[in-house]
Amino acid sequence: MKVLPTVTRSESDENSNNRSRRGCGSGGCSGEIFGITAGAEKDEVIRTITIYLVSGVVMILVAYIISKLLTALAG
Repeated sequence: MKVLPTVTRSESDENSNNRSRRGCGSGGCSGEIFGITAGAEKDEVIRTITIYLVSGVVMILVAYIISKLLTALAG
């Protein structure tokens, strides 16, 4: 039986990785949520929200059409 090599990490490596994931670079403390930043222009906010709404409607419609097509093909 062959022994596979493994990488061992110390606790300090794991703690530093967790800290970097929660940092400001990920948008956690930069005031940004869903691509809308604090102090953004009104037009930009409306455009972003509209894009999300249209994307959601398109996804729901495509899922509905696919389900109807599969139902029709199944019998």
